[in-house]
Amino acid sequence: MSPDLIKSLVVPSSYTLGLQYLAEHQVRIVEADDAQVASTVLGKWELYEQRIQLKDGSLITKCSCPSSEQPFCRHCVAVLLEYHRWSPPRERVSALGGQVRSESMSDQKTSVSSLSEKLREITIFIGWLQPTIEAMERGQGFPYAPDLEPGEVMGWVKAIQRFEERWRLSEEKRLALEAEHSAREVQIGYLTKLLEDTVQKVKEAQSVWNAMQRDLTTCQEKLSHLYEMARERDRLEDQLKAMTGDLVKKRIDIEALASSLNEISGTLQTLTPLQP
Repeated sequence: MSPDLIKSLVVPSSYTLGLQYLAEHQVRIVEADDAQVASTVLGKWELYEQRIQLKDGSLITKCSCPSSEQPFCRHCVAVLLEYHRWSPPRERVSALGGQVRSESMSDQKTSVSSLSEKLREITIFIGWLQPTIEAMERGQGFPYAPDLEPGEVMGWVKAIQRFEERWRLSEEKRLALEAEHSAREVQIGYLTKLLEDTVQKVKEAQSVWNAMQRDLTTCQEKLSHLYEMARERDRLEDQLKAMTGDLVKKRIDIEALASSLNEISGTLQTLTPLQP
C-alpha cells in the first residue's frame, strides 16, 4: 500500500501520528512477507504489538493498543508506512516490451552500501549496548548515545534511552513511596504509643473513679449517721427545754411556798407572847 492510499483510508489525525512514529524511529518490523507483517510500535507509554494480514484481498489489522480509530489505528498506519519504506524492490514490468527486468547495477550497489552502513551502525550499537547494560546493573546513568544517522538503529538507542528514563522515574517513585511508607510507619508507631498511653491513663482514671465512688459511699453513710445524730440531738434538746420549763415552774412554786412560809413565820412570831 502506498502512503497516498493509506492516507486516503484513515482520518488525518491517525495518518499524522503514524508519520510521527515513523519519523521518530519507533516502528520495528519483526517479521514480514507478502501475506502478513508482525511488528511493534513504541507508543507514548508502552510498546504495542501489531499483526497485519492480507487475506482474500482484504487487509486485516490487529493492534494491542486500546484505540478505537477506524479502519485501523495510528500504530498500524506507522507499520504500513515503514513496510512500504523498507520492503525490498521487486521486479518491474517494462512499459515498452512488457518484459521483466531486474533492478539496475547501480541500485544493487546502493543496496550493498546501505547494508554495509547498517551493519556498521549495528556494530556501534552493540558496542554501546554492553556498557549500557553494565551501567543499568550498577544503577548508574547510561553512557552517551553513539553518533549515528537517523534510522532504525538510532531508533533502538532512543528506545533504550526512553526505557532508562521511564525506569528512573519509576525508581524515583518507588523510593518516594518507600520513604512515605517509612514515614507512615513512624506515624503509626507514634499513634500506637499514644493510644497505649491513653488506654493506661483511662485505666488509672477508672481506678481513681472507683476509689472516689467508694469514698462517696462512705461519706454518704457517715452523713446519714450524722443526720440521725442531729435528729437525736433535736429530740434531746426538746426534752431539755421541756424539763427546763418544768423546773422554772417548780422554782416559782417553791419561791411562792417559801414566801408563804415566811409570812406564816412572821405571823406566828407576832402572835407568840414574850416570855418574862
